Amino acid sequence: MPFPLRWLARRSLRFLHALGAILGCSWGFMLPVSTPPNAIVYGSGLVPIIKMIRAGLLFDLAGGLVIWVALRLLLPLIGLA
Repeated sequence: MPFPLRWLARRSLRFLHALGAILGCSWGFMLPVSTPPNAIVYGSGLVPIIKMIRAGLLFDLAGGLVIWVALRLLLPLIGLA
């Protein structure tokens, strides 16, 4: 968290952008190395990499949308936007 906050502070960007970047960094599901369960499933050989990428891309896009909507709706309510 410190790096995105320092980077955004130097560029005079808002806290909303920093929080979105921080949450987005932990939302990677597309590749086998992104989470330990993905590595286990890929290592079993039962799920091909193309299938993992397709499913992971959908989760990544949906997660990005959820993060964006949640930040847009919740941060103004608590006075951080």
